[in-house]
Amino acid sequence: MEKQLGEGTLSISQDVIDFIIEVVVDEIEGVQMVVQNVKDKLVGIVNRKKTVYSTEEESQKLTVNVKVGITYGENIPFVCYQVQNRLKEEIENLTGFEVEEINLSVERLEYKD
Repeated sequence: MEKQLGEGTLSISQDVIDFIIEVVVDEIEGVQMVVQNVKDKLVGIVNRKKTVYSTEEESQKLTVNVKVGITYGENIPFVCYQVQNRLKEEIENLTGFEVEEINLSVERLEYKD
């Protein structure tokens, strides 16, 4: 993702956005990132697909798509609302890019021992 900045361009890689997402999700109780299977991850690397987020180049806004697992017994809508708010806040504060949407897909429930 690129943005005009003063006398040049600011470029932030997908890896940076991915790291922000991982940190934020890890900090919220009751939610975990869903790790891609090896095949999907390799296809993404080979094809250079943006698997976690997409951008609208003209508007310079991010659309973030994240697959998560929720701990069994947690209020799913409440936890997802927390994740959306924290992701939007952190990505915008750390990168300066506007987040238009945070789309969460609850892929599984996790049992807490």
